[in-house]
Amino acid sequence: KQFQKWVGENSGIIEHSQAFYNSKSKAIFARNLSEIRSVSRMRKLLLHEYIHAFVRQYWQKGPLWFNEGLAVYFAGELDINREINFVKEYIMGKSVPLWQMKYNYPKQRINVESFYAKSGLAMKYLFNNKRSEFYHLWDRAEEGKSFESAFLLSFRYTTRDFSAFFEEY
Repeated sequence: KQFQKWVGENSGIIEHSQAFYNSKSKAIFARNLSEIRSVSRMRKLLLHEYIHAFVRQYWQKGPLWFNEGLAVYFAGELDINREINFVKEYIMGKSVPLWQMKYNYPKQRINVESFYAKSGLAMKYLFNNKRSEFYHLWDRAEEGKSFESAFLLSFRYTTRDFSAFFEEY
């Protein structure tokens, strides 16, 4: 009940989430870690939320796809099941471009996994194919600075341009 109350107070949080990071209180809230029977899953869950805290330290208004993609990819949550789910959504024409994933989660719960997968795949692309630029992005990370500006200076294209490129890719 308490977790549901916290979810209600934090707009944009998906109700079925096991945990979330609250940037106002700078705390990670978890549903009930004792229900997670796997230490590996618990580690991934907490690392995922810690990554959100890390990103928010520098960019309060970074795009949601970047924040979730970073958390999914580096917490080791981009697995074959997520990728297959994304492919199914893509084939059915239900995949939205990254620029539409900037501020909001999908309204339909069924589309959330595809959202996480696409975000994670975008991060996988940036990290594996633009490693130097990826590191330059973090060199430009400063509290209160613009994510869009740091992204443009690092990758030499806007997030909107990257979204168009990634759709083609």
